[in-house]
Amino acid sequence: MKTPVDPAARGRATAIPGPGARESLTWLKYLGSDILRTMDSLAEKYGNVSRIRIGWQSVVFVRGSDAVRHVLVANQDNYPKSNQFDLFRPILGNGLVTSRGDTWRRSRRMVNPVFAKRNLGVYADHMAAAAADTVDTWDGAPNAREIDLDGEMLRIGLDTVFRALVSHDVADTGDDVGSLIGEALHEIGQMSRSPAAMLLQDVKRVGIVRAARIFTPTHWRRYAGLAGRTDAVMESLVDDRLAHGHGDRNDLLALLIDSPDPTNGEKLTRTKVVDEIKTFIAAGHETTAHGLAWMFYLLGHHPTARERLEDEVDAVLGDRRLPTAADAEQMPWLNACFLEAMRLYPPVWHIPRLAAADDVINGHQVPAGSRIMVSGWSTHRDPSVYERPTSFEPERWLDGAAADRPKFSYLPFGGGRRACVGQGFAMLNAAILGAVVARRYRFESDPSVRIHLESTITLRPVGGFPPPRTAADTSWVPL
Repeated sequence: MKTPVDPAARGRATAIPGPGARESLTWLKYLGSDILRTMDSLAEKYGNVSRIRIGWQSVVFVRGSDAVRHVLVANQDNYPKSNQFDLFRPILGNGLVTSRGDTWRRSRRMVNPVFAKRNLGVYADHMAAAAADTVDTWDGAPNAREIDLDGEMLRIGLDTVFRALVSHDVADTGDDVGSLIGEALHEIGQMSRSPAAMLLQDVKRVGIVRAARIFTPTHWRRYAGLAGRTDAVMESLVDDRLAHGHGDRNDLLALLIDSPDPTNGEKLTRTKVVDEIKTFIAAGHETTAHGLAWMFYLLGHHPTARERLEDEVDAVLGDRRLPTAADAEQMPWLNACFLEAMRLYPPVWHIPRLAAADDVINGHQVPAGSRIMVSGWSTHRDPSVYERPTSFEPERWLDGAAADRPKFSYLPFGGGRRACVGQGFAMLNAAILGAVVARRYRFESDPSVRIHLESTITLRPVGGFPPPRTAADTSWVPL
């Protein structure tokens, strides 16, 4: 339930600092061209809680552990998901990302056991096999070659998730599901950034979906087509399983179909199974893949850290061909490198919320109806928490150092009740994929090339990373 505002605190609260109405127009242009730098600039100029006026609305930007904790945990019932998530329904249905209220609570209750640690081990073999198959395609080239690092990580990420979730090689689907979902998420980002859609999404009889259809019709038509093609693939996979059973397949789809609601014994409907599978594939492969791509890109600029990772992987695996779930817990440096990459370049770079009622955050009045943007990007680079905040230093995650920092100074998987249910799956996937790749290939980054960021639904390099040079490591053990 919502935590009522203490009258005394409300009396002491001040207005949220931010630019005036005319100056807000300039800041709005900055948001459209470089939202990440703009969020940092707002925090530097106005503090951890700031706002920009868009017409009659206020967009409130939140940075820092105290403010983040208030929105995501302490008074989270006052900050439901914004209606921007309605744009996800055509591609994700009514899964965990888009559902609300009792529907969300029931789904979360049923899905939690699916991602319990006891079940993660069965996914590790799928992850390792898929990663090895993709890396095999890099072999046979000269001693140095160029690949699209981000694109390849997405391909590996999608294949591992597909095999772990539905026991299928992604190539068996007959359509490039990864591209379909990735392009659909890109279109959502484009539509949600439309000034007209942002302004009219709260108007009665309009809403974000209708505003997007009216003011970004090209993006909407493309998005609807991508969603339809994705549905056709996923519905076919689920219907085949329902008709012919699981056989010897031990995957997430089997758990979703068979797991009863612990409160009443009911099972998920066919539609809910389809929606949850689409949600897990969309959320599962993009976050891990982009995080790993950033990790290898950063390691290319930090050869000492890269060599330490390679030595760790070699020591843990020995003469074995592929890593296991148990190995993932024996590679603290690899995990630290991945966590640090997600700190610097969080795939989920912001969390949108809506203030349901008046509130006070960090001593500032937050009117009901305000749009809240929890900035993971700026929080991860908060100089009051992280020394040298723009520097890649995996040591931040070793020897209990993270425990000394405020809990909500790092939120790559969100926080509160709606924190990502698949966090354990994602970290296992990153360790397995990272070990397979690092075992066999070393990436060299060109320091003269500047990476441009695209901040739509996830944070990614524009057009992928410029093709990096890869040099085969002569010490790797062939599969």
